[in-house]
Amino acid sequence: MELNLLLSSRFEAWHATNFNTPNHHGVYNGLNLIGLDLQSFYLAQKKNPGLTAARAVQGTPSGYRVAVPGDAEMEILKNYPWLLDGPRPAGRPASWEVTFSPWGLPLAVKASTTAVTAPVVTWVKDAGIPHYTNTRGCVVGSGSTGKLTAEGLRFVKLACGWF
Repeated sequence: MELNLLLSSRFEAWHATNFNTPNHHGVYNGLNLIGLDLQSFYLAQKKNPGLTAARAVQGTPSGYRVAVPGDAEMEILKNYPWLLDGPRPAGRPASWEVTFSPWGLPLAVKASTTAVTAPVVTWVKDAGIPHYTNTRGCVVGSGSTGKLTAEGLRFVKLACGWF
């Protein structure tokens, strides 16, 4: 059993830009779905029967944070408004800062006044091992610094609708 967040309804366009092979699964392609840790969710829900999936996501440990340009579509906020951390900006913010779990589950999205021209890692958890190992290959580096890999950039573009 799986419980996933759908990243983008425009997945077909993203896929066509990034792959030369056909997409046989439409928007339900596994690349467009990011799962919750169901085992942890069910164990936590056993202790707290009122725990919702949204609260479980919000309580998931952070792995890294990425700033994306303010013109990113951020469909994940439309589909999962509980991901918004702080007030919704009146217009487009200078950027969005998205917090991901180590495996890429979006945990929070916050408007930022810091402008960026492309997605950039603003924080990564130092787990004492190379970041590549602990971020599904999305971030490289070690210690307190990190940089998106080509695959990480591709994933962030999909998750944030910046394509």
